[in-house]
Amino acid sequence: MPSPEPSDRGEGVPDDVFTANVAGDPIGNVGAAPPQAYTGPPIRPLGLTIIMVLCLLFGVFGTLQGILGIGGLFLGDLFAEMAASSGDTAQARMQMELQETNRRFMIPNVLLLLGGITIAFSLVAGGAGIAMRRLWSVGCLRKAFLAAAVLEVIRVILAGFQQATNMPIMERYFRESSQQMPGFANLTTTFMWAGLVFWLVWATVKIGLMLWGRHYLGSPQVAGYFGAPSTDGHQESSF
Repeated sequence: MPSPEPSDRGEGVPDDVFTANVAGDPIGNVGAAPPQAYTGPPIRPLGLTIIMVLCLLFGVFGTLQGILGIGGLFLGDLFAEMAASSGDTAQARMQMELQETNRRFMIPNVLLLLGGITIAFSLVAGGAGIAMRRLWSVGCLRKAFLAAAVLEVIRVILAGFQQATNMPIMERYFRESSQQMPGFANLTTTFMWAGLVFWLVWATVKIGLMLWGRHYLGSPQVAGYFGAPSTDGHQESSF
């Protein structure tokens, strides 16, 4: 390009500033340093942060729930005796029958609760590992999510059998109680079925979240954050 005439430059305008204007650059960018690339630690993906927080929360609450659940199973006889001493013969009989059902399902319930506590510990460890950016946390949580989903399915099946056994006992007690309160039995039965449906929906949601979490932890975004090969797609997973 031929050099512009001095009249084109304007009086007092330096040559380098005028050349930048001709090229289309703002005057303020003349001599500015190029933008620097980000060299800090990797930014944690939002999905991984959500998984970390949920693992810590559900891990702590799951541990407490498991411990209280085991205590409740072994204190069932005490609750039955307290009901028997209340003077309500029908309620005492119902509590004794329900406790007999609990004894039949004692071993599988204890095993499920112990398994839940183990998974809860794994969730806490995995969540803490994500916070510290440890690669082993990915494998720990993927295994924990899979185990939790299987355990939840077993829990639903076992609870279904136990509820099917307990429902007639409670309905019989409510029918006896409804002699003084008409409609009480039907209302209580409706609440029991509504609670069962809500519990099944919540179990389905939990299983879905666990499977989503396991899939997400094998995604390229997570692998890039930890600097490891992705386990998503058709690649063989090492977790």
